[in-house]
Amino acid sequence: HRRMLWSQIFTFIYWLVILGVAGWSYYFFQPYMTKYLHSYEAAMKMLDSIDQSGKALPSNLQGLLDKVR
Repeated sequence: HRRMLWSQIFTFIYWLVILGVAGWSYYFFQPYMTKYLHSYEAAMKMLDSIDQSGKALPSNLQGLLDKVR
């Protein structure tokens, strides 16, 4: 019985450590992840605006060619 009791105690401590490390990691890395997420979102907005400009370019070139003719 004593062996089962110690096994349960160490299993509880094991899971407490696992969950504690996970919580600490989230608390520690959360500001960095937020900063990188904002940078990623800004980069995606910039790429989207470049893509929109690229899509408008053929129609602008067509209008320019029509003016030259």
